[in-house]
Amino acid sequence: MKQKLLNRLLVKIMPFSLIEEVESFILKHYNLSKNLLAHADPDLLEKIGEKKALKMLHLAAENIPAYQQFLKERSINIKKIKKIELFNHFLPETTKENYVKLNSFENMCYKGNLPKQGLIEESSGSSGHPTNWVKSYAENALLDKEVEFESNYLLGLNKKKTIILSCWSPGPWTTDLKFCELFEHQGLVKNVGPDIKNVVQTIKTFGPEYHYLLGGYPPFCRILIEKTKKEINWKKYHIDMITGGEGFVIGWREQIKKQLNPESRIFSAYGASDLDIGIAFETPLTIFIRTQLIENKELREKLGKSGRYPMIFQYNPLAHYIANFENNNHIEEFHITPLDPSVAAPKIKYNIHDEGKKISFNEMVGWLNTLIGKEAQQYLNSNKPNILHLPFLIVYGRSDGTISINGTNIYPQQVEIALMKNKKLFSKTHTFRIGEKYKGKTQFTIKIELKNGIKPNKKLIGEYKKSLEQNLMIVSEEYGQAHKEFLSEFTPAIELYTFGNGPFKEKTTKIKNQYVDHGN
Repeated sequence: MKQKLLNRLLVKIMPFSLIEEVESFILKHYNLSKNLLAHADPDLLEKIGEKKALKMLHLAAENIPAYQQFLKERSINIKKIKKIELFNHFLPETTKENYVKLNSFENMCYKGNLPKQGLIEESSGSSGHPTNWVKSYAENALLDKEVEFESNYLLGLNKKKTIILSCWSPGPWTTDLKFCELFEHQGLVKNVGPDIKNVVQTIKTFGPEYHYLLGGYPPFCRILIEKTKKEINWKKYHIDMITGGEGFVIGWREQIKKQLNPESRIFSAYGASDLDIGIAFETPLTIFIRTQLIENKELREKLGKSGRYPMIFQYNPLAHYIANFENNNHIEEFHITPLDPSVAAPKIKYNIHDEGKKISFNEMVGWLNTLIGKEAQQYLNSNKPNILHLPFLIVYGRSDGTISINGTNIYPQQVEIALMKNKKLFSKTHTFRIGEKYKGKTQFTIKIELKNGIKPNKKLIGEYKKSLEQNLMIVSEEYGQAHKEFLSEFTPAIELYTFGNGPFKEKTTKIKNQYVDHGN
């Protein structure tokens, strides 16, 4: 209690300008940053972030025409919002629908003007039409330092000769532009795009004496490794991967790593074109926690729901303020406020409609010690110097990334885990979509795109149906119970399609998969 009071007093009296100067100095020195984050009081870090969030609110209200109008229309007097509790409970959230789409680019920027230098990026358009985002040159400075820290902490890039292959879709997309720009400071970057032949040829050309970092969507990374294992001996090379854009299920990482050098590492990053690509990142600790979810139902319930296996990240509370939020459908979401005052178009309490929640460092460690016990204590003690005292971000995916039948939710991640339990069938699967159809009654459907060269037949449909039905009942207790009560509705109707046909025939330059058919 005394420590918390001291933290509040320290944050209250510390000038905002001093906080920024100290942060800037620390970020320039990797060892100093790491030691600080491994020993700092987690509550103090979050208190500083809260102070910065209130400061960003007032900066935006004073300087951003669109946000001024947003507050005026809702009769919000920000002079009364002096505490973070008021920020969280009374300040309206901003979204793409109620803020971005209703305002001009200029009015969402400082003093109503576009920055003179910077980038115009574009979202992937996975949830509709692509959206443009204006970013200033100055705002990349903080992100650049954060990426440098994360690259050194996770992959040790500062100690290696690294060739970095950007396998994201080339063009105005946020991930491709930012990845190349940020990582050129960490090694030699080649922007190959999602071109499997170019990736393999580049690695063969430069040879095994270099360290390689591949950045791409999880589906591309999987296809790359599986499709080329006869062309290249991946175990000869030191290949690390950074994935993003979408999550992956438990077991995916291990499956890919088995085909790579034993020292290879795979980490995922969480971001959004609306905000930053580097909001949160996986760490060895988050990977340890995620592996515990398989057997520990109590921990799954603490993180959200017992039948689901979310992605788990840590994030810097001095760079982003994140707080939990429950939407009108009683689904847990979170809002984010970037804390860099140099951003061209500030977002205050912005909700990107991802399902999940923020958990403090101390709360998570308490759960691990209580629910996992000895194994968790051994891990925490043996890795103490390398554990960052940062809060956690739990992400299930898009909050509309599900279907509901008779009140039972079914998630793409559950289907993917069920598919992976049958190695023979999973090796034939390129991607899938879940949905529902109605012919007198609702029925759960799974549409599966087979890999190139594999043709559907009745026997294969039967194998998929039997395997998925059995394994879904293992993966999800909720599905298993619903299957008992409503057998016909929850017996999956399987539709198989040859590669690139049926609902999968639409061509796109992006590698992101669509996993839910909401229109059926």
